[in-house]
Amino acid sequence: PADIVLCFGVLYHAADPFVVLVHLRTLAKEALVIRTSFVADNEAVGGWRFYPNGCGHESGTVWNRPTKTRFLGELEQRFASVLEYDEGGANDEVTAVCTIAAR
Repeated sequence: PADIVLCFGVLYHAADPFVVLVHLRTLAKEALVIRTSFVADNEAVGGWRFYPNGCGHESGTVWNRPTKTRFLGELEQRFASVLEYDEGGANDEVTAVCTIAAR
């Protein structure tokens, strides 16, 4: 494991974003900085918009996009704290800095 893990622009390309979050938790000793694209609440069901096999998204490589609230909630469930987040960018992106609980 590394002290700090950076994960920018990866989560939405994964078929199972929950597995990715669990794996990232095992890789980081102190903190995770993660950035992903999000969708508006009205574009998602249950806090996520899934694109099976990348179909339905213009790039063909995006498998999922959470709402901002769901994304931060998933992080809060898995990490000690979400120190800060910043939204912005051309693709409605959000960045979170998460600390890791003592093991």
